[in-house]
Amino acid sequence: RFSWARLIAYGVPWAFLSWFLFLAFTGQYEALQTGFFWWFIINGTFAAVGAAIALGHPLSILTAFS
Repeated sequence: RFSWARLIAYGVPWAFLSWFLFLAFTGQYEALQTGFFWWFIINGTFAAVGAAIALGHPLSILTAFS
């Protein structure tokens, strides 16, 4: 059975992975570094906010960011 939610859940990570691999194989290392930097910042922020919303321990919130 087709599910849009499942397509998005699997499609978005595959799209990012494909983009990072494309940048690596084409030698665009500066763009790759910038992409990884922003991936770390955005992903860490959402993880820390989620831990804070769940009323996690402050050290858990810091750990979630990293």
